[in-house]
Amino acid sequence: MRFRLILLVPLCLLTLFGSAAAPFACAAAPPLRDAGTSLKGSVFNMGAGTLRSAPVTFGQPFRQGDFPQSVRVSALGEAQPAQVDAKRRYADGSLRFAVITAMLDELAPSQTLQLQLTPAAATADAAAAIAPSDLLKHGFDAVVTIQFPDGTVRTVSARRLLEQAGRQPRTWLQGPLATEWLLVGVPEDEQGNPDEDLCVRFQVRAFQGGESARVSVIVENCWDTWAGNIRYDVAVSLGGREVFRQAAVDHRSLSRWRKVFWWGREEPPVHVAHDLGDLAATGALPNYDRDLPTPPPSPREDDLSRDGPQWDILGRGPLTAYMP
Repeated sequence: MRFRLILLVPLCLLTLFGSAAAPFACAAAPPLRDAGTSLKGSVFNMGAGTLRSAPVTFGQPFRQGDFPQSVRVSALGEAQPAQVDAKRRYADGSLRFAVITAMLDELAPSQTLQLQLTPAAATADAAAAIAPSDLLKHGFDAVVTIQFPDGTVRTVSARRLLEQAGRQPRTWLQGPLATEWLLVGVPEDEQGNPDEDLCVRFQVRAFQGGESARVSVIVENCWDTWAGNIRYDVAVSLGGREVFRQAAVDHRSLSRWRKVFWWGREEPPVHVAHDLGDLAATGALPNYDRDLPTPPPSPREDDLSRDGPQWDILGRGPLTAYMP
């Protein structure tokens, strides 16, 4: 197989056959935003109905020193209920990256709500963080049922894992608006015999009041006990209602599949847009030309075609079928 290496040379440096090329001005990079104490963003309702008391969670990077302690989220000039989970800080203690959860009081169809993030003092939340009991008392459970070709059936329950974790299960988010627990379990048969090859992970994000949750289900074939494919039928149920079923799964070695479901409410059809200038200033994105037009947001399409196999339930992995 032959490969060709193509060297791209900026026109502003190019000379032809020793003679000077005509003067050509290189496009200057857009200026980074001035040092300031606020960041911008927006939330867009892509659905056909009005959203009420809808949770929205997004990640936000920060420039060193801009947000010494925490974040205040405002919309229409008023502070909004928000929860800030700091994930990384700079050496000086200022925020580097945080996960922010806000509650949208009301958002009409096709309406865009402008958000403003400003520095705030770190204060203890007056309301207690959502506890496992807040979710479990409303009847929550997520169960993965796996049936193998020999007829063996093994299950794993998020409710049981959460109960077994006690008062301090591992969390990713923790606060009065959203708490997300990271649960790991092994499918077992009726006699309690664990599966030797598969591992199931639940990422359960409960929202204020514990009456709704976002549930990420991950099934892995990543142990080193068996370096081969595993075949099975699988079903996922939430609160006793089946929400997903797939027959004849051919689960490849050293791979995982993931499905996300909502319990207690429908997934809010919201699109969060960050300000590109703010992202470039933090170094999270290259300093793109922000004068170029951008397409409007649209609902995610999971069935976009591309050449090659789809790998069934395993999807495309890190490959993106379409990128605007």
